[in-house]
Amino acid sequence: MSPGLSSSSSAVATTGGKQLIKLGTRLVVGITIDGTLLKYPPHAAVHRYRLRPYLSYFGKVLNKLKCDVTLFTQAGSLDWDFAFRRFRHELCCPQARFVQDDGSLFLQGALTEVAASIASRPDRILFLNCRASHSVNLNQLLVLEPMIDTRRLRGTARAKAEATPESKTVALTVDDYSLVAAAEMIKELASSDVPVASYLSMEPLVETIRVPMYGPVNALPIENCDHIEQLDLELLEVSEPIKWDPTTGAAKPEAERAKKTGDNVEVDDGVPEIKETKEHADMFK
Repeated sequence: MSPGLSSSSSAVATTGGKQLIKLGTRLVVGITIDGTLLKYPPHAAVHRYRLRPYLSYFGKVLNKLKCDVTLFTQAGSLDWDFAFRRFRHELCCPQARFVQDDGSLFLQGALTEVAASIASRPDRILFLNCRASHSVNLNQLLVLEPMIDTRRLRGTARAKAEATPESKTVALTVDDYSLVAAAEMIKELASSDVPVASYLSMEPLVETIRVPMYGPVNALPIENCDHIEQLDLELLEVSEPIKWDPTTGAAKPEAERAKKTGDNVEVDDGVPEIKETKEHADMFK
């Protein structure tokens, strides 16, 4: 992982068998579901879907690290009730909001509004997709390889091995650990306060590829994701995220935000508590 942003970072400490993470400014994560987290035949029934491996673990990490999560799906590509009942259950991230995108949404602008509403910064927005998109800042986008059919790949590998004996000596890895690697990156981002673009530019697992009509894009190849250990979420404890003050362009120091009353500490950060209401439902329209 990135030098200076691993578990040895000053924002991550181990004490009494617990791993303590001091969160930076809250991380805002936008994910396009189709092809990135879920795949199903375009003309088949909705229930014939396939989830990306380690989806539940990935969602639990997002939830544990108190990320603000928005999931985008193409309008008409998923049955809406199904998306809420089945996919949300599998994701294990109850705070995530679902938004149907008919292609007209400017996702960067939408999540910039979200960041402002939770006292975060626009450079703390991370997008995950299986393709490049003009609706986001490309330097804040991480492109995961489209979901693969591991059964087909294994069959192809067996056929090649039988046809070419020499190929038996070649180890073919077809397991997809993309979400395990992405979860580790999100942990590093959440436990630091660096801009997403800066982090992606120096993360060794991320490769820069050139996409026609888009230019340089950050990509996470499946073959780069082996040997990433899963976090033990039971041993993980996190602090509250830092609040960003847009008037000064700086994080509010804890000493300025806390008012001590006897033995209790009341936090007054000048920002009203954000609660999801019916108004949020129209935020992306």
